[in-house]
Amino acid sequence: MKTLAQDADNDIYLEGHDLKVVSGVDAYAVIISDAVRTVLGELQLDIGRGVDYFNTVLSNINGVPNWRAEVEDIIRSYDFVQSVGEMNVSIDNSTHTLSYEITISTNRGQVVVSGSR
Repeated sequence: MKTLAQDADNDIYLEGHDLKVVSGVDAYAVIISDAVRTVLGELQLDIGRGVDYFNTVLSNINGVPNWRAEVEDIIRSYDFVQSVGEMNVSIDNSTHTLSYEITISTNRGQVVVSGSR
């Protein structure tokens, strides 16, 4: 599997004169990261796809278990995922920021994705 690489700001970029392409576990990390960052309703052609941040963690501090279950279901929906391992989640109430780090076993090795919203 191949996809376009992303930099630290989640932007695609050039390597030389071509878009940077990644494969294997690096591609899996990009795909899963994109899926976890996508807000439900954000994709105009598939509004049922994405994480329901507004009805889980953004509207209710006690919504973390629901967010966690939803994200795990989304990650498991990919055929290359074998299991979802450790999922560290924290909320900074002063900045209203959710941070996460998720370890995933795939058919090509382990992937760790992290981010914040």
